[in-house]
Amino acid sequence: MITVAIPTIAGRERYLSSSLRTCVTQNADFEILVSDNPGGDAREVVAALGDPRIRYITPPGYLPMSAHWDFVLSEVQGEMVSIIGDDDGLMPGCIQRVHEIVEETGLVPVHHALANYFWSDGPDPL
Repeated sequence: MITVAIPTIAGRERYLSSSLRTCVTQNADFEILVSDNPGGDAREVVAALGDPRIRYITPPGYLPMSAHWDFVLSEVQGEMVSIIGDDDGLMPGCIQRVHEIVEETGLVPVHHALANYFWSDGPDPL
């Protein structure tokens, strides 16, 4: 099983919602793990999607970013994991493609090409 882990924090619900929409449209069996640093409102975003592949967790107390990522890793149930930012997304069909690569080659992919994009409310990249 693959786990896509998404750590998040208060104030990022808009981004998380977009990120999760790219996950739930995947036509594959995998786990989506959302970890909401205390004080966030991710529970409502997760509940609104109603997808049984999403598992919502929260650390017992506020964690700095690197510690939050470590916490997320300790909660993963899949054999393979991808951690994405709450403002990132998955390309269509990517989870199915990973399953195919593993089945065809017996190898686990560990790298993907970088894609850049900019949010409309972010600084102008130019």
